[in-house]
Amino acid sequence: MEKPEINVCYMVTAAETKEEAEYQAKPQDITGLWLSQGRIAKSLTPEEAKGYPLTEMDKMKIQQRRPLHIVGAAKEVAEKLQAEQEMYGFDEAMIVSIPHSRRHVSMSTSCLRKNCFNGIAKARVNDTLAFCLPKMYPLGKKTMRK
Repeated sequence: MEKPEINVCYMVTAAETKEEAEYQAKPQDITGLWLSQGRIAKSLTPEEAKGYPLTEMDKMKIQQRRPLHIVGAAKEVAEKLQAEQEMYGFDEAMIVSIPHSRRHVSMSTSCLRKNCFNGIAKARVNDTLAFCLPKMYPLGKKTMRK
């Protein structure tokens, strides 16, 4: 290897709109909050999470953890990933999407593929789709290496 490669991993929830992405991400936000408090419980559905009572402190803790979980419309997510790639200089980014249901896993990842990353590689691991984005390029350009 001529030079070391930098590989990173991001947890991402993407949708057609930021509002839908936030709705789909809330169960993971609450689960992360619970884990930080030493609680282990079954993850909520988005509908259950929508009505889950959160204190102001809980909301603050969720926002503090948000850099670990990129949430937004697919184009916003792509722009954030590209900005971080420029800032940190990583060579590859793995995108992991862990929504509540398999249908929403597929929706989140296909939303990214369709709107942002043409020719993206994917590998299925259990119920999580992991995307590998080699050498991220500007929106609309092919991201696969030969």
